[in-house]
Amino acid sequence: MNTLKRAVITVCLVILPCLFTGCQEYYAPLEDRGFEPMGGFYDGLSTVRSFSSDGTEKWGYADCNGNTVIPIEYNRTFEFSDGVGVVQKDGKYGAIDTQGNILIPFEYDGYNWNAPFSEGLVGFSKGGKYGFVDRNGTVQIPFSFDYAFSFKEDLAPVAKGKNMDNSSWGFIDKSGELVIPYTYDFVFTFSEGYAYVEKDEKSGYIDKTGKAVIPLEYDYGLSFSEGLAPVMKSGMTGFINKEGEVVLDFIYDYAYPFYEGFAAVERNTLYSFIDKEGNNVIDYKYSGIWGFNDGYTVVRTGLKWGFTDYSGKEIIPLVYDNVQYTGGGFAWVQKGSQWGVITVP
Repeated sequence: MNTLKRAVITVCLVILPCLFTGCQEYYAPLEDRGFEPMGGFYDGLSTVRSFSSDGTEKWGYADCNGNTVIPIEYNRTFEFSDGVGVVQKDGKYGAIDTQGNILIPFEYDGYNWNAPFSEGLVGFSKGGKYGFVDRNGTVQIPFSFDYAFSFKEDLAPVAKGKNMDNSSWGFIDKSGELVIPYTYDFVFTFSEGYAYVEKDEKSGYIDKTGKAVIPLEYDYGLSFSEGLAPVMKSGMTGFINKEGEVVLDFIYDYAYPFYEGFAAVERNTLYSFIDKEGNNVIDYKYSGIWGFNDGYTVVRTGLKWGFTDYSGKEIIPLVYDNVQYTGGGFAWVQKGSQWGVITVP
């Protein structure tokens, strides 16, 4: 399974300063802003990038007013998490706060976007090995791992091996002790007490003792969310509960975890949302779909994007060329070369 397929993402905290008064309201009008938004709003800020005349790209951050608030001067910027944003400058990685002040000096060689700041620690690499640093820049876990993901539920996946797809994975605690041995070909972080694991091209789930609580009998799967996990068998996807019981049959081409009571599912290249009884709440008519955030989801028909609510009602028309939304009441939208920010009801 390609590493890029194995990903997962979430939420922003922004206080809505103006009321939604119609189909949509432009909080920051569409215009050529000199940068391209590269994600939604996290801790009130969005990563943005621009290109110089020689094609060099630079990154910074913008707020929900559409203004650049942290200069576009970095080699790369990443989403904020708990007030910490990892950035790269002059080839080295460090971290800043939401005011642009340096929290962690630029002295690290690498950063894995699967290891953002979480539970007080962030993963960097130095001298070809990964370790963990706190928000004050103090190394808390030495640089001794070939790969590492974020801490979730007090444990972090770590690996030894030549590359991410050819490594043995286990888990460490916050003292850096290996508490689940290097056993698996790939793992996800813990979620709701279980971690997804792969071995010998089969997948299942373990608990925090390392016990296989759901046998490794599936072709693929994703993390548990709201008590259910999507798993694939013989090319089709269904959902299991934490006892390993199949609660929604294997009838989907692909499926994503439940959020806010709904899961995105795919059949015949079209997407719908289902509830936990398997009822379709949106018809299979969209060619692209995101998960629910704050009761709304982004959908696409053809090349145009808009928003629906839980019932499938289109609350913002599908008129945009691109949308970046992670909840919190604001979304970047694009028409042609122009970007603006709209409020989402």
